[in-house]
Amino acid sequence: MAAVMALCGRVVVEEWQDGHAFRQEFAGIRPRSVPEPIDALPGSGIRVAFALDPEYVGHGMAFPADLEHLDLHGSDCVEPEGPGRVIVRDLRVTNSAQKQEVVYR
Repeated sequence: MAAVMALCGRVVVEEWQDGHAFRQEFAGIRPRSVPEPIDALPGSGIRVAFALDPEYVGHGMAFPADLEHLDLHGSDCVEPEGPGRVIVRDLRVTNSAQKQEVVYR
């Protein structure tokens, strides 16, 4: 994830498990804050929001997403397989001014 973070002006990471949750904000790979407790969502998970740095990658750029080959439960994971999913939200404003969302389960 550090390689992706290096291309970003802002990254927000939220992680929750067993009733505990934390949020931390980064500028690139550098922390802008210490991990802060937040309200935990049910179950466990991680949410990462990226804002690409337009001075580095240009305006209107997006990460490619090959969701068909995404392994939600890799071989190194020791937890039982759950109802994992990945939601990709492209929040760039397009000509049609519509935000796009892609869900992969």
